[in-house]
Amino acid sequence: MVLSMTGFGKANKKNKDYTFGAEIKSFNNRFIEVIVKNNNLISQYDHEIITLIKKKCIRGKLILNIKISNNNDKKYVLNNNKLKSIIKLSNEIKKEVKIEDDLSLNDLIKIPYIYDEVISLDNLSNKKLLFKTINEAISDLNIFRKKEGKNLLKDLNAKLKKINSNLSNIKFLSKNTLKGEYKLLSEKISKITNSLSKIDKDRLYQEIAILNERKDINEEIIRMSSHITLFQSCIKSKTNCGKKMNFLLQEMLREANTIGSKSDNFKISHIVVDLKSNLEQLREQVQNII
Repeated sequence: MVLSMTGFGKANKKNKDYTFGAEIKSFNNRFIEVIVKNNNLISQYDHEIITLIKKKCIRGKLILNIKISNNNDKKYVLNNNKLKSIIKLSNEIKKEVKIEDDLSLNDLIKIPYIYDEVISLDNLSNKKLLFKTINEAISDLNIFRKKEGKNLLKDLNAKLKKINSNLSNIKFLSKNTLKGEYKLLSEKISKITNSLSKIDKDRLYQEIAILNERKDINEEIIRMSSHITLFQSCIKSKTNCGKKMNFLLQEMLREANTIGSKSDNFKISHIVVDLKSNLEQLREQVQNII
């Protein structure tokens, strides 16, 4: 199953007391990281919220933004620290610009930073509604991830088709190359053995066999084909295989590099360049899969 790691989800719920809003964004990340943004009204629930998100989202960097507003007459409390800070700042300004005016009560009331809205979520029904809102936002996020995953799947299959084509062409060329090299080496051996009477033919053939083995890319082709088969099974799997797919691509790139370094055939070398380009493009897409 292919799920995108990036996405967005939101939900809103309200009762007679409060309106809850939740927005969650997800980004690429090797592991899972959760950040909860709120106005400290629900900080006591942070651990429960993070646990919930980790259980349902598996992988990615996730940022949850929670907004709570009071549906009834709003109640406020004085924030003494902020008030002291405003007064201190006022005195510093007076001293700097040499103004003797004092802050009036009317001036202070107009400053929004010195008082906080009173919101209490101790009520169990309020907590339940909060978590219901968060759950719906997560569900909306996962719907988004599935839609993006379908688009990614089309691109993955298209690139895999190109990679399979590259590998088939390399396989075909490698067989013809080996036959050609064997014929060329045989002709050279005939010329050498005719001119050298005391040559150790067994040793010569052994060295040629070693040389041919070093140039043989059949094992790399077989391993590459096996990796592609495993990659395709990951795509069809019902579990999340993003990490496994990334590992398989690293192995495929390693095989492609070995094929390129072993082969002397310029046609194969050109195909390897195209193969590596397709693998890199595929790897970029896999970085976005859970």
